[in-house]
Amino acid sequence: RTVEAGVVLDEPIPQIEWSGGGHQEPRKNLAACVDFGFYRLSRQSFPLFVEWLLYGFGDPAVKEMPRQIASDVSAFWYKTFNLGLFLKHPHDYLGEYAAELYGKGRNNPTAYFPTPMNVSVLMVQMLFSEESKTASVCDPCVGSGRLLMAASNYSLNLYGVDIDANILKVCKANMWMFVPWCVERAEIKGLEPVAPFQRPETPILQPIQQTTPAVQKKLLEYGEQMNL
Repeated sequence: RTVEAGVVLDEPIPQIEWSGGGHQEPRKNLAACVDFGFYRLSRQSFPLFVEWLLYGFGDPAVKEMPRQIASDVSAFWYKTFNLGLFLKHPHDYLGEYAAELYGKGRNNPTAYFPTPMNVSVLMVQMLFSEESKTASVCDPCVGSGRLLMAASNYSLNLYGVDIDANILKVCKANMWMFVPWCVERAEIKGLEPVAPFQRPETPILQPIQQTTPAVQKKLLEYGEQMNL
């Protein structure tokens, strides 16, 4: 309704009841998709599945189906993936899977580990109120987007950046599923500009400049010291 009106309406934002622990049905559905692709795509199955989702959602950054995805894999995903399960039990299942896939140490050079969903919800509840609809909310380490997902119940002005381009794709897929207006913002009077990002040429969510090998080495050493 707000997008159609072009202005921030004087009515509550429809609330999403985020599940702190998630639900097994969406987990099993996601695992079935990624496991099938693993036999053809190995460890690239999950990141390519995320790109497949972005392509299906019409994300402007993924204009073509990734060439690595065979037609039989795409067909299986099309038949198997059940978006309704994810919408029925809202949670960051993609970020959860990515955390398990990345693990610790050298497989996780950017030390990705998502903030627990219930903690994200609590932080947002402490900071925002019903009067926060136009508040500018930037997460400079957005990861899979949990803080922005929780903040979407209070603000229409969300954006973020991250050092990890692959995890950022996970974030964007989450936003397309649950908060699509965050990925491709409509022109709404009353919202602050999201400089320096512009639409539609540049998505609102995008990675910062890629790290140099020296920075990656320091991140890895720090992660090992902290037992991440």
